Amino acid sequence: MRLFVSPTLSRIKRMKKHLIKHGFDDIKVTSVNGQKAYRSDFNHPFVAHVMKTAKEVYQHEAVLAPNSAGTGPMYEFGEYLKLPIVSTGVGWVESKAHAPNESIRLQDFEEGVVHMAHMLAGFAKALQAEQESVGSL
Repeated sequence: MRLFVSPTLSRIKRMKKHLIKHGFDDIKVTSVNGQKAYRSDFNHPFVAHVMKTAKEVYQHEAVLAPNSAGTGPMYEFGEYLKLPIVSTGVGWVESKAHAPNESIRLQDFEEGVVHMAHMLAGFAKALQAEQESVGSL
């Protein structure tokens, strides 16, 4: 089960109470492993840059979602290195992510490569915009 941002002990206890209240008193909740969750600032210039390049490549507005179904070292890069974290990907509704028959369409892969190239080409400029906005405070 994927947990929520900031899974504090009190929130986990509330979840256990909720499960018991709804008849799931036979479920044992244990923590096996995990990573801290992280959310970037949606107003960061790099987020705007990624949204802009996505629109240029895909010809429609990108979906900006605060949470990801994936896990990675986002907390460490965001919290300690103070870097903006944005996750992009390729795929479609029938891609069957993580299933034995997972797939992507060739066109989606090619567009993903083009988007990554556009995104990286303007990365320094987007971060420079952040530094300039911080410097003007």
